[in-house]
Amino acid sequence: MRKEKNEVNDREMITVVLVRIMKEPEVVEIPDSLEAMQKLVGGNIEEYMPFEDDVAIICNEEGEIAGLDANRLIVDDSGEACDIICGDFFLAFAPVESERFLSMPPEKIEKYMKKFEYPEKICIFNGQLMVE
Repeated sequence: MRKEKNEVNDREMITVVLVRIMKEPEVVEIPDSLEAMQKLVGGNIEEYMPFEDDVAIICNEEGEIAGLDANRLIVDDSGEACDIICGDFFLAFAPVESERFLSMPPEKIEKYMKKFEYPEKICIFNGQLMVE
C-alpha cells in the first residue's frame, strides 16, 4: 500500500550550504526539522539575513557569547563588513512569503559556495579587525 505524500513529507530534506569553522563550505541535505538544524549549529538557531538575496544564515544564536570560535566575516552585497559569525552555520533559501527554510537554488549554491570558499582566521589586534 502506497503512502500518500503531504506537504511536510514532500519537504523532508532540504539542501543547504554548510560552513564549518576552518573548512571549505559543502552542500549537504538535512532533515527539514528544528531539531536537525539545532544539532547542525550546536544550539538554538538564529536567522540572519544580511544579503539582498532571499538567503538566510542560520547560526547558533549564542555562538559569540558561548565562546564559539569565529568562523567567517560577513560582508554584505555592497562590500561592507557587518558581522562575524561564531560557530558552524548554514545557508538556506528563505523567501519572505515562505514560512519555512527551503532548499538553496543551484545559482545561489554556486554564489555562496564561492562567497565562503576560503576558511578565515579572525582576530582583533591592537583594536583592528584582522582577517587572514
